[in-house]
Amino acid sequence: MTIVDLKSSDRAQVDSVTETQLHIYALGYQELTGRPADYVEIYELDDQRQKTRSVDDEFIADVKRDVRGGGRAAAESPAAQSRRRRPAGVATTGNLCSVAIVN
Repeated sequence: MTIVDLKSSDRAQVDSVTETQLHIYALGYQELTGRPADYVEIYELDDQRQKTRSVDDEFIADVKRDVRGGGRAAAESPAAQSRRRRPAGVATTGNLCSVAIVN
């Protein structure tokens, strides 16, 4: 199984963000199916160029570490801290999402 992200030259994001997003897709695929993807690939439509990387246990472990770190950073952010100080029952749009970190 190869997970492919198609990109055009009119980029909405930088390459590092695209790669991170693709790695999270690979982790999600494994979590949903119980099977790892074999490869992740960014395919440049305009240049007809592909950048392929194999997915192995180390790859998935790195992505999990990065996702957990991002979740911790979000949970410890000033915005998250201020939401915790609000009285119970005060609704805001920030309450629509939550972060769960599983160790």
